[in-house]
Amino acid sequence: MNNKNFDEDLANQIYSKKFEQGKKSRKAISNFKKIFKIFCIILIIVGTFKIFSKLGQFNRMYNSDMLGEMNGKYNEKFEIISSDVNEIGSGTYLLSPKNNKEIKFNASKKGSYTKDDYRESIIKYYTEKYVKEHQITNIKISESKINDPLYHKTDFLQYDFWFEIQSYKDIENVVTSLFNIESYICQNVSSKDMFTLGGKIRKNGYISKVQYNGHSQLDSLLYQEQYSYINYLKENNISTQDISNDELQRIWKPEKLKIIINNKELENSDKRKLMDNSFAVFNLEIKDYDLYLPHLVEYIESIEKLENNIIKYKGKTYKIEGNTYTDKNISYQCNITKLQEIFNAKIDYDYDNKKIFIYIE
Repeated sequence: MNNKNFDEDLANQIYSKKFEQGKKSRKAISNFKKIFKIFCIILIIVGTFKIFSKLGQFNRMYNSDMLGEMNGKYNEKFEIISSDVNEIGSGTYLLSPKNNKEIKFNASKKGSYTKDDYRESIIKYYTEKYVKEHQITNIKISESKINDPLYHKTDFLQYDFWFEIQSYKDIENVVTSLFNIESYICQNVSSKDMFTLGGKIRKNGYISKVQYNGHSQLDSLLYQEQYSYINYLKENNISTQDISNDELQRIWKPEKLKIIINNKELENSDKRKLMDNSFAVFNLEIKDYDLYLPHLVEYIESIEKLENNIIKYKGKTYKIEGNTYTDKNISYQCNITKLQEIFNAKIDYDYDNKKIFIYIE
């Protein structure tokens, strides 16, 4: 009996010890699990922070790359308002020039190529501001968004404006308005060369092609617009009765004249047919005709042709190169005035038949 009680007591003691040991083991495992969970949470937090930090670095890097590209292109400082780009910086950007937060424009990057509508946004902003301040009412405006699937389907601004004229005499006032708008824009931007104005003069089927930019002069623009309009009427056999004969003679010359040199008609030497150098072309800037000199001299026996575009005429040597004139250089595109000065050329014009007769002894 006593042995049985002893065995039970011993068994109870052993069981009690094992139970306590198991309890401690389960508690240790539970504590380990808690610590492991905490450790995992910390790893996740640290990993997430690093990922976002890396993404931030990527964004800063590619944002900086886009800003550098825009700064270099327009010679201005910009800031990125928002962007949606991938890990290599391709995507869309909304930007603004630092000196004017009211102007916002889109830019899109695909690989190493970018596209933006800053020019359009600038012209829209300052044109409409000028029109409002000066209460201009006869302006026509067309504004739209052009979706470009090649650049992440970005909507780029398309902005055009023009003035309708009723007759030739309206051109002067319209040119003044266009010139003033252009000047106003150029006063407010750094890169004048980047902002050729989109404004045009229109009448029925006529749309002028004159370019307004930061280097334009009012008198030159007026002449170009007047010439462009008259030339359109002439080329399309439209009446010029609202323009005086004196004005027609002052402004207009045929756009191109067939060259007859020493009684020989020039033939086009451009085998690729990209241009026809057998014509003299009217230069609106200098109000004179330009011709392609290397081709012309081939028809003149009194001019000695040497290598490398070097020629000799009456004891003097010249090189035909570039766009400048010196005692030893003649421009490729030589105008009639210089042809008369250098070669003592005699010139006759036949405007009715669109021909120019040149005589060089």
